[in-house]
Amino acid sequence: MSKKIIVCTTMRDFKGTDNDLIQIKFLESLQSQTIQSLELVMTLFGEKSVEKNVKGVFPNAVFYEGILGDYRYSLTQVLNNAIDYAETQGYSDYAILWTTCDVLYESEFIEKSINYLKDKAIVTSHPHKIVVLNDSSYDESRLSSPSSGFDMLFFSSEFLQDKKIRQAHNKYVFKDWGVYEHFLISLTELSDHVKMINIYEESSIVKVENDRVLTNEPSEFLINSHKRNSIVFKEYLNNNRLSVKYFNLFFCHLKFKMSKDRLKHYLYFYKDMFIYASYLGRRLVSLFVPSVIKSHLRRK
Repeated sequence: MSKKIIVCTTMRDFKGTDNDLIQIKFLESLQSQTIQSLELVMTLFGEKSVEKNVKGVFPNAVFYEGILGDYRYSLTQVLNNAIDYAETQGYSDYAILWTTCDVLYESEFIEKSINYLKDKAIVTSHPHKIVVLNDSSYDESRLSSPSSGFDMLFFSSEFLQDKKIRQAHNKYVFKDWGVYEHFLISLTELSDHVKMINIYEESSIVKVENDRVLTNEPSEFLINSHKRNSIVFKEYLNNNRLSVKYFNLFFCHLKFKMSKDRLKHYLYFYKDMFIYASYLGRRLVSLFVPSVIKSHLRRK
């Protein structure tokens, strides 16, 4: 196969805890793909023992040292380093899978995704199953909602090489956790003829929940980084005259076309559709009801 497949991510410290096993399972799920010619590009931000553990599974993994500032990590750098790697290698036809390091992929996931990564395209599998590490069977997992976060996005080189998309990605830098996937999805608005495909009904992914106490990610850190990234995202949306609906992950979910069983998919998530319709209704009321009336209603 001529198309180069690059997987990019960053990882937490390896500290001898259960969270280490989640990251190893993630790497093993990539190693077990039916398409074996994967190139793993890792960006490190000072995390401990990552390179040793990764090379135990992917000996040829490539590592970049992230540039640190007033943040712990930058997902913008993670994707940019993968693009830079592809360009340095002289690849013209490639695909980059941006992913968190706590998800597990079915063995045919990448093979099925590649079928849709032609021309300008972005592929996802959303929502996902959620499990804890000691679950005896993933069949007992709970299912996240379409309004939950996106843990992976798969891009064609034609999409990433689009001048407007690349310039926006370089200009609006996201730090630490949150909002980044909203931004990546909204980048599709900057270019014509972008195909957005959700292969959930063909191949779903499993998210293994981390113990955030062990990863030293208190809720305050997550809330503050989300707020900071929201400021960056709002600026981007305003400057490009894009809808603030991109803050709503169900809206982002609806931007993707199901690769199969579309009716079945939305019938299954009919409750989420209803909640989203209610959200749109409230937005319409907010737009057309005079502010003085809204103030009166709030006082009541």
